[in-house]
Amino acid sequence: MIRATTYVLILANAGIVLWHMTLGNAPVSNLPERDPNVQLLVLLSEQGTSRRQPDEVAVAGDTVTADPDEICFTLGPFRSQDGAAQAREALQELKLKPTGRVRNEREQYGFQVYVPPLQSREAAIDAARELAGKGITEYYIMNEQNLRNAISLGLFRSKVHAERQVERLKDIGVFVEVLPRYRDRKLYWLDYQDPKQLLSTAAVRQLFPEDPVQRLTRSCG
Repeated sequence: MIRATTYVLILANAGIVLWHMTLGNAPVSNLPERDPNVQLLVLLSEQGTSRRQPDEVAVAGDTVTADPDEICFTLGPFRSQDGAAQAREALQELKLKPTGRVRNEREQYGFQVYVPPLQSREAAIDAARELAGKGITEYYIMNEQNLRNAISLGLFRSKVHAERQVERLKDIGVFVEVLPRYRDRKLYWLDYQDPKQLLSTAAVRQLFPEDPVQRLTRSCG
């Protein structure tokens, strides 16, 4: 009796397993139909090669490649308006469209060697006579606001030459000072967009061999 009962349980379990297997392999036919006006949700992993690339933009159902990044430069500085005008023509021949820009900049142009300002012009004249007595003939009494009644003993382009003058004067008992000199002047620049970089750095050197003209990258904004 116990053995018969065991056989019945085994057969019952086998039937349940067989029923589950049949159900798992059967097609699902009782799912509701999809609304034709609603698109299916597609996972990113299922898109494959149909994924839109990051450098593409969808416009009215079409795929358009985005414009390349803008590349802009500034050319200069030109010390004269004529030089800037010639450069503008050269850029226009390359089908570029430069726009001019003017900046007022302070430029160092030399080093002043001078006897510091004296109390009055009469005192400066007396000091100048003493200099002449020591064989110094190239001098003049200055009249600038901050250097009134000083005595200039030379304006030099380089600091090295100015310091040599200081040593020569010291040897004959004349003690002087050195002052960098500045002036305001207009410098001209040309800004332009050149995505294909038609004007290279080497071409800039060929166009302006005698001028310290540079091609610098800049923001296009």
